Amino acid sequence: MITYIKSHRLRFASLAVLMLMILVACTMPVEQEDIVGYVLSWTVNDTPEAANRLVTHFDWMDESNLSVSHNINNGQHSTMYLMNAVGVSAQQAELWRQDLESLSQVSEVKMLPLQETVTRPMYAAALKSVFRIEINTQHMSSSDVVAEMQRQLEAAGIHEAHVEYEEENGERRMRLSIPPQPEREGQQTIVMSITDGESNPKHGQNAYSFSLMLHDGDLEGKSEAEVQAIVAERLKAQSLQNGGEWTGTEEGQAGEPQIVVRKGDHVQIETISSSTGNEGQTVHTEEVRVFVGAGAEDTPEPELHITQELIDPAELKGKTDAEIKTLIEQRLRDAGQNPDDALIEVDNGKIKVELRQEKIIQK
Repeated sequence: MITYIKSHRLRFASLAVLMLMILVACTMPVEQEDIVGYVLSWTVNDTPEAANRLVTHFDWMDESNLSVSHNINNGQHSTMYLMNAVGVSAQQAELWRQDLESLSQVSEVKMLPLQETVTRPMYAAALKSVFRIEINTQHMSSSDVVAEMQRQLEAAGIHEAHVEYEEENGERRMRLSIPPQPEREGQQTIVMSITDGESNPKHGQNAYSFSLMLHDGDLEGKSEAEVQAIVAERLKAQSLQNGGEWTGTEEGQAGEPQIVVRKGDHVQIETISSSTGNEGQTVHTEEVRVFVGAGAEDTPEPELHITQELIDPAELKGKTDAEIKTLIEQRLRDAGQNPDDALIEVDNGKIKVELRQEKIIQK
């Protein structure tokens, strides 16, 4: 062995020098930009006193990191806020951003990453270069998925990315094209986690929730009509349109919620929000009852009730499967539903229609 090493000492010496160079290169310090938190900014079109009462009831509001400025233009008050949320994840900051956007008096809500320059060894820098995209696509349209992916890319400093996301026959296809990013040189690795929420043990495939951002203080001292107006306004603020604007109604027609104050300041919202049909040859819409407010988590899962017939069986006589499907799509549009959100199956006259079921849950 010793003889072998001596006879190949030049090769071993070269190998040792190469390993030393690799070690030095890996431990060489490099500078990187790290996201250490997020900056939230927003404007309230009111006086500072009224604006503070509006936003400071959020549990997450940190007044020690809050900067406030006030402006009066032609007698109109506007109060601008800036909050540094250090050590907060992107997911948490996004929830806070949604809290603010749920308030109709709040405008110009922005969320920007808070970055700092750090120095670390090259091997550690390589590990930090991996950027993760995490999206749950359940009950999201293709355009929603694209918008969410672009938002996460922008938040990470990746600009002008081209994203395509399509679903056809149960198969999903995604294309992601990222132009060169000079400011992120060496940080191009992206790991994507796209799920559909089916692992949710409580709700299963039908789980879909959003935050209405209705707080106990919002109901205090309010009449039924005032609460109805507040809830309808919050729904519209979150763009939860379903065939037109959402407004409180006494009839609860398709696409419009009926809002009722319950005992204990619970708020009951009834809306026709999903559609299915497999009862003979008749397709029905369904009503989903949900509860929002203090103690809402103790209410039972919403029950589904058939409330409206979309198609008379007599209309289907003599029609092909394709014609029946076209008719269903048109009737869904008439009822305020988007056929693109529906799974419509027609096989020898047997009909199955499934639409996403939307639930409003407590904050």
